[in-house]
Amino acid sequence: MVNTSNAGLEWHENTIRKGAKPDLILGPKNSLSANQHRTLIDLLQKQAQGPGNAHRPLVPSEPMEILVASMSPADLDFLSIFDPYEDGVCKVLHVHPEAIGKSGATYENKEWAIRAKWEGPVTSRTRETRAMMNLCFADKYGTAPANVARPNELTLNYDLSDTPGAQAARKERLQLAPSIWAMGVPFNVVNEELSLGFEPVEGGDVGYIPATLLPVGSSPDTERSVRVINPSEKSMPVHRALIERRRQGWERGVTEKVKDLFAAQREIVAKAVAGGVIDTDVPIVSMSGEWRRVLTAIYRAVIEDFGNQVAEELSPRTRAEGVEFDPWNSLIQDHVATKTAEQVTLIQETTKKAIREVVLNGIDDGLSLVKVARAIREKFEEWEGASPGVYRSAMIARTEVHAAAGFAMHESARQSGVVNEKHWLDAGDDRVRDAHVTNTAAGWIAFDDVYPNGASYPGDGTDDINCRCVEMYRTR
Repeated sequence: MVNTSNAGLEWHENTIRKGAKPDLILGPKNSLSANQHRTLIDLLQKQAQGPGNAHRPLVPSEPMEILVASMSPADLDFLSIFDPYEDGVCKVLHVHPEAIGKSGATYENKEWAIRAKWEGPVTSRTRETRAMMNLCFADKYGTAPANVARPNELTLNYDLSDTPGAQAARKERLQLAPSIWAMGVPFNVVNEELSLGFEPVEGGDVGYIPATLLPVGSSPDTERSVRVINPSEKSMPVHRALIERRRQGWERGVTEKVKDLFAAQREIVAKAVAGGVIDTDVPIVSMSGEWRRVLTAIYRAVIEDFGNQVAEELSPRTRAEGVEFDPWNSLIQDHVATKTAEQVTLIQETTKKAIREVVLNGIDDGLSLVKVARAIREKFEEWEGASPGVYRSAMIARTEVHAAAGFAMHESARQSGVVNEKHWLDAGDDRVRDAHVTNTAAGWIAFDDVYPNGASYPGDGTDDINCRCVEMYRTR
């Protein structure tokens, strides 16, 4: 193939040197004898064949008629002969032509071809070479043919970690890692599964989901005019309404996440019962880890959002003292861990009790396990909001968002060091608990004191289910 390509180049070189003249055909005007015909053939072979005679005119001794043969496109397109040459060489070397910069190759497919070369033929041939050399050196050095040395044996190995193929693959894994981590997979698991090469990190065995990724139309309001510092008596209801509206934005998104958890739990429990499992506590508890990951992410996101709002309003007073809100100090982390564990336990206990009742009622009614499983699905679907008035997902979302927001605002005010009084403010309608009306009536109290019902702030766990109250602050 190399000789063919070189001959083609020489042919076209002579074509260009001779001015790209067309080929000439000699037609004898008279009949030729056998000897004359042989002489003419010898003349053609001598003067016309071979790259050196390309387009060379003939001068015969006999009278001849000159016939002009037109030049073919192949005679003029001499660059095309490089294509089969490059393809042939690459085929022998098991390399894609784009990897050597073949004419017409773009940057993207050249980059892909180089990577394919290192991941394909280079790796396979290197592996074969390693095995062969280890085998050849076995008698003299005791080498093992595999790439893992055994006791008292040497092993010749190779390292392709810095090659283009390995670098491109690692880049892809690094780009993929955030997406997997965002699905709730712990960082240390992602690190190990994708072979990222990082050292395990403390806390990396826990997965989190980005609670701020809410469904379209359910994200919190972006309005930042929520005033909770030094409000006037007249403006308090307006401020409470603004805070409540922002909380409702969070509640919509969190409700969808709770519904997803109930939907997953529904299928696990129903399938277990349909398969003959009567003790439903076990499949219910199997989802505890997922509940904990979701609630942890929600608490962290809501605390950071509402805490920053209070800190932003206090910033003119705290900036001079160099005080900034720290959303992840040890106190907040301990609170999130404790609150998450408590709420997951409470939610799961309520679920276990309700599902046990469904199972026992089904058995008492003589239902098959398949029908009991159907009844369990219907119960979970009620909690997801399929039945009017039975919307456990929304109640959980409202309670958890309210608790996280109340804690965040109170803790941000505490960290500021400039807040000395607080004021409970209820929703002002007939749905407000009597205890919360009493808290509002207490007016401004010292920041470290508790309200009449024993709560430190709205949502601290005292009469806080479906609570809509907020807290205001006054600075010295």
